[in-house]
Amino acid sequence: MKSLFAILFILFLSASGSTQSFSDFSKEDVYSDIEFLFAHLQEIHPNSSEVDSSKIELIKCGLKSEYYSESDAFFIFNGFLKLLNDGHSNVKFSSERTKEIIQYGEFFPYQLEFFDSTAVVTGTIGLRYEEVERREIFKINNIPIKSILEDLAVVSMVDGEHNTSSSEWLSDDFWFYFTLYNGFRSSYSITYLENGREFHEIAKALNRNEFLKTSFLDDFNSEPFDLSYINGITVLSVSNFNQKSPLWWKIKLKSIFKELDKRGVSELVLDLRDNGGGQENLQNILLESFGVSISNKYELEVIKKIDFKTVSGIQNERKEKLKSLGLENFVFREDYGDDFKGRKGTHSKSAKQRYSGELFILIDGTTFSCASDAAAILKENYPRTKLIGTETRGSGKVNYAGYFVYVELPKTGLVIRVPRVKYILNNKLCSEYSGIIPDIHVAMDKSDVQKDIDSQLTFLFNYLKEKERALEED
Repeated sequence: MKSLFAILFILFLSASGSTQSFSDFSKEDVYSDIEFLFAHLQEIHPNSSEVDSSKIELIKCGLKSEYYSESDAFFIFNGFLKLLNDGHSNVKFSSERTKEIIQYGEFFPYQLEFFDSTAVVTGTIGLRYEEVERREIFKINNIPIKSILEDLAVVSMVDGEHNTSSSEWLSDDFWFYFTLYNGFRSSYSITYLENGREFHEIAKALNRNEFLKTSFLDDFNSEPFDLSYINGITVLSVSNFNQKSPLWWKIKLKSIFKELDKRGVSELVLDLRDNGGGQENLQNILLESFGVSISNKYELEVIKKIDFKTVSGIQNERKEKLKSLGLENFVFREDYGDDFKGRKGTHSKSAKQRYSGELFILIDGTTFSCASDAAAILKENYPRTKLIGTETRGSGKVNYAGYFVYVELPKTGLVIRVPRVKYILNNKLCSEYSGIIPDIHVAMDKSDVQKDIDSQLTFLFNYLKEKERALEED
């Protein structure tokens, strides 16, 4: 029911129309693409049974206008995908259309961190950031932040459920969804709060070149690891499981843990915040560093077989690899534990354990996919683990990811990205209906964010100091 409510709410939003549209589609065009996607989902998605014809009719009945803009269509199909209860399926523009959108080049200029009814500016570029850094925003274009957050939480929610991580991970998606729904603007009216008083600014939008330089876009040339020593705490930050090769990860982690051993580190903080996941084989390398066996990570794995010769309008991001490997490696399977041999990275010989001290893992709403899995697996299998922070994004038990296919909708030209693999984590601590819940809940405090203070690291520093003091007294 929650996912259906989300669909109806999104349709209500799209019915109001956006302030700017690049192209219009008739209701019949949208109907046609809905039917097209519904037919193909039965063949490509491992949880397609969640979407039946009655739900499709409900979506179609909600389309009251005769014409829809491109952004309206985006939100309609974004809502459609929520019926799959899957946090990895999403709507994209074609590569040509994406280039056009970026070339148009007017984007909301600030990165924000959301709170209940306000937001704090945490990033942009150049002198502009120095002027507004850590300021508290109350309204944008006279729309209260609270209303914006409520709308976006429905549009972007994952796994068909609202969860407490919404405001955290929306910080990353805000510029995109807000711009898409409200239309591109050359400037934005921003209302700030300072000492309980409002004041206003007209902020110029980022142009294309500025946008591409923004610090909050991923730098795919940077390293995924950062080892730092903050107030006597050793922190290993892992920003993603995407960058660099498996061999690079093995060599780098061996070097890092050798350094930790040399320093005699017995309390390590593993920071998985702002980690949206990535490749499972890289996650495995990290797990093995803690002596965690990965031979039985999942109690169930399903891979959906697709005959690309007979399914029109579908492309696979690993199409060339599929040609060389053969489809027999990707057949539909429902196997358990060690019987499943279909993919690399699921099984490995025992690796040398490189660390045996206490482990504190920082998680929050920006921890997603295999980063969330890593936290859960370490919590259950590495006895000296504590999770600190807030609930992770998505389901803690079920993950839809792995190999993806792309479906181009013939009428609207939107591209639907759908995972072919379903994993159910072999973990008693996880729930299908929530993210990973921390042992100690610590949320980011707005006043700390405005002072550029990390509330969660500060809590951990005080926690460890108190623990050390208690041991000395004993």
